[in-house]
Amino acid sequence: LSPYQYSRCLNSNMVVYVSKSGSDQTGDGTEGNPYLTIQKAVDSIPKNLNGYSATVTIGPGEYPENINLVGYCGGRLILLGSSVQNMPKVNSIFLKDSIGVYIDTIELTNSGAGGSSDIMFWGSYCSKVTLIRSRLNPKGTGKYIGINSNSNIYIRNTEFNGLKTAVNLNEGAIGSIVTCTGSNNDTLASASGAVI
Repeated sequence: LSPYQYSRCLNSNMVVYVSKSGSDQTGDGTEGNPYLTIQKAVDSIPKNLNGYSATVTIGPGEYPENINLVGYCGGRLILLGSSVQNMPKVNSIFLKDSIGVYIDTIELTNSGAGGSSDIMFWGSYCSKVTLIRSRLNPKGTGKYIGINSNSNIYIRNTEFNGLKTAVNLNEGAIGSIVTCTGSNNDTLASASGAVI
């Protein structure tokens, strides 16, 4: 049983829009009236996806946010950037207790996932997580992806630059890393009590 109480369920596929010209006060998440922040868009989506997909379409620009994706299940939650050439830039992403999260065409530029000073992308107690066509390009040093607590992640066509350990898996995590590139990383991947 999920530890989360679901007061709302998704009843059809949903698309929510985010733009640097949007507003969290007057926006409603539609294409013509988008939200300003990614977290506001995510929070507008019911956690029980009820077999449907919810897509957050993010326009180009810098979003100095630490995105929290906690308790989403029963469908697919997608964060979709505008284009590979003009990826939206986000500080970090934290996932917990979520199933079916798909991150596509996002650039992570800082840390702060789950309150950590060195994790850019952190998954805990998650399954069916995909990171694709994205980029980790930290402003500082010693940053990494952390996947733990029996989570599983599929990383494909993603670029890692200047990371301490690009992907660090532990505590029963399972990771698949396919067709990824990068430079100036101390270690591409490490596992402790996990499988790569």
